[in-house]
Amino acid sequence: GNREDLSAPFEHLLQLAMRAYADVQPPAAEILWWRLIQRREWTEIAGELGTTSAAAKRRFQRAQATLRHRLQQ
Repeated sequence: GNREDLSAPFEHLLQLAMRAYADVQPPAAEILWWRLIQRREWTEIAGELGTTSAAAKRRFQRAQATLRHRLQQ
């Protein structure tokens, strides 16, 4: 459906998530986007960042924690 079909609580949650995501710094936001939205593999994300898969995972975890913190404020 379209946005008009969304319930008020879902719309509120969506607005909160969009504000929290906007507060995340660009490198972290890219990692979140690549993994959560584009479902990229760790090796592909690591290649984009010029690092290892393990380091990419740690950066994702930090970005995820930052986003979670922003949502809880």
